[in-house]
Amino acid sequence: MFKKKRSSKKLDENEEGLKETMVLYTIPKQMPSEEEVLSIFHNILNDLDMDKSKRIPLEAWSSIEKWNFIKLQIEQDKTTPTPDKVLFNLKNNLTLQELETLALHLSRLRISWCTRFIEIGGPKFLLTLLARLDNDIIVDEIVDDQLIINCLHCLKNLCNYTNGLREVSQYPHFIPNIINLMDPNQDTTIEYSLQILCSFLFSDYVQDSHLACESISRTIGKSLKFKTWIALYSGIHRNPQSSVSSVICSFLSGMWMAMFDDEDIRWEHVLRYKKFKIINELRKNSLQHELVKSLELEMKYLQLVFPQKLFNMFDNNEVITTLSAACQHPNIPHSVLLMCIELSQHDEKLFNNLMLYSHFKNCVPLKKVCPTFRKVIFFLMSEKLSIFTPLLF
Repeated sequence: MFKKKRSSKKLDENEEGLKETMVLYTIPKQMPSEEEVLSIFHNILNDLDMDKSKRIPLEAWSSIEKWNFIKLQIEQDKTTPTPDKVLFNLKNNLTLQELETLALHLSRLRISWCTRFIEIGGPKFLLTLLARLDNDIIVDEIVDDQLIINCLHCLKNLCNYTNGLREVSQYPHFIPNIINLMDPNQDTTIEYSLQILCSFLFSDYVQDSHLACESISRTIGKSLKFKTWIALYSGIHRNPQSSVSSVICSFLSGMWMAMFDDEDIRWEHVLRYKKFKIINELRKNSLQHELVKSLELEMKYLQLVFPQKLFNMFDNNEVITTLSAACQHPNIPHSVLLMCIELSQHDEKLFNNLMLYSHFKNCVPLKKVCPTFRKVIFFLMSEKLSIFTPLLF
């Protein structure tokens, strides 16, 4: 389906030398000493990434029970293909079955298996595959839809693993692909995609959740139609108990949490939520009172700062007075600036006014503005707002 890319790695060139199964231990004819059994038993539990609540009952087993558990695990390992074998098969013959096999083994959270999968470039392969699917490289629509679901499933399972999430978070430029593959007609794509995005927003292992939040929001604003997202939000009301509805609400909570930690982008997301009519949809869901309350409080704050009142935008003195009053609030200089930019669409002379320029020179520290916002200003400068040049340098 995809063109094969040759690599210097032996894994991509041929199958010779590939280890077939994940057998870490061999079963001796006789049961080892109690100390050896206990050591192997603990190694296996650690490799299974088993938490304390699940380990305690197993620790209470007798030595014979622990030995039987070890033998069962070794027998299972004999039928478990290595990550090298699975990735080799995927690169040379991409099939739905191979992706299902990968999703299964990633879901078992064997640390040794996932670690090896990361070492041989598995996460990058999955992300690249998603990018190809996003760009409609595969023609068969039926196969394409299922490939998307299976690939998202693999990536979601990988993000449940600490080192897997660390690795995936190194490639934030793939976030738009993950978002674009959400299909309102395919609930599973929504569920898996949002679970991956929630991993970015909630995990302590992601270096910059604000960067992820910004990338997610930017993609939603540019790549998806409003009606698509309203359809997703409406799904919360149609079936508030569904797993998809739960994931959507978790995703919104994560976005909201990230916004409150970053004043540079917070107001923009609040207004965007309002535009998407998300408040109305969440109000219909009785399970989301706290989230709705948080959103509404922030809305009220913004409305107090920017009361909807009429003033003559062609009266420079009144414009400056209004904006000066708004600038008494330290968190919103960027909002004030955008108000001026919007006003400039009605009267460019406003930006040629010396008093207005002096006001912003003193009140808006543009050198400290976030990089994304600086890019917006640079773009506006290139169009017509040359008045901002002294503020940026």
